[in-house]
Amino acid sequence: MSLDSQLRVTMDVLDCFWTGGFGPLALLEGNVNQEVYVDTLSQKFVSWVKNLSEKYQKDFKLQENGTSCHTGAYAEWWKETYKIKNFEYWPAQSPDLNLIEHVWWALEIKLSKVRASILNVNELKIAIQ
Repeated sequence: MSLDSQLRVTMDVLDCFWTGGFGPLALLEGNVNQEVYVDTLSQKFVSWVKNLSEKYQKDFKLQENGTSCHTGAYAEWWKETYKIKNFEYWPAQSPDLNLIEHVWWALEIKLSKVRASILNVNELKIAIQ
């Protein structure tokens, strides 16, 4: 996500959701490599998914878009080691298949209404949340 004005920032937004609602949101500035991605999964998402699985007695799968930080050797090893189930292949940016694309669209609409008033990275993070 880029914000074009006096402030120029690149940020990855990692989100999760299921039919019952949204999970944790992670806002990552700069380059997201495998280590950053795995660290984020481990700190923000794994316990949330395990709690849901135990509460509802259901298995959940991780849906990724195939970027290099998702598919690299370290990320694949980590997911296998910690038994993180995911889809073997999922086409990137396909709104018919990727429901998260609709979430990003809604976020873009929300941000477009306040874009001019965002003056720094912290304000951007608040607007995203």
